[in-house]
Amino acid sequence: RQAAAAGLAGFAVNWSGTGNSAQTITDSVYSRRLKAMVDAVHKVNSEGIPFTLWLSYKASAKTLSTAAILGDLGFFLAKYGKDSAFDRTMTSKPTVIWQGSRKYPVSVLAAVNEKYRSALRLIGDEKTWSTGRAPYLDGDAYYWSSQNPWANPQSFGQLATLARAVRASGPNPDGSAKIWVASAAPGFDTQLA
Repeated sequence: RQAAAAGLAGFAVNWSGTGNSAQTITDSVYSRRLKAMVDAVHKVNSEGIPFTLWLSYKASAKTLSTAAILGDLGFFLAKYGKDSAFDRTMTSKPTVIWQGSRKYPVSVLAAVNEKYRSALRLIGDEKTWSTGRAPYLDGDAYYWSSQNPWANPQSFGQLATLARAVRASGPNPDGSAKIWVASAAPGFDTQLA
């Protein structure tokens, strides 16, 4: 309610699965938290408050096997693929930001693309945008794009160049344009980190 009142349309919810397509909601704290978020969205939506979710798939802390990624996304689709809590304003498919996609070879992107691209809008986490990787992703949401502009005055130009490259890389298989999602970090202060 606070986020919606502040003008936010939704959240990208961080989630990590067990790698098994037969996993259950009780198998991990991430899955229990995701269910709590979905339930909260259903509750506020039932009260007339518009709010939706994207999934931020946590596959960056450690490199996962292709089977684990396919298992996690299979679970997500079986459980939430048709759920109204997930944003459908730009596509009929739920949006998944694949955190760490840049760490995986094209062969893994191709395998995920072949299995789930028709059911998911896959947004990458690519530091650079290449013609070899672009066909497998619907856009880019580079996580570390929130740079410290005091330490790197070129950061604004670098991000604008990346955004232009994403948008200019041609349409997705469904005809939609590639999207650039800029991350935002309110303030930059790593003293506590």
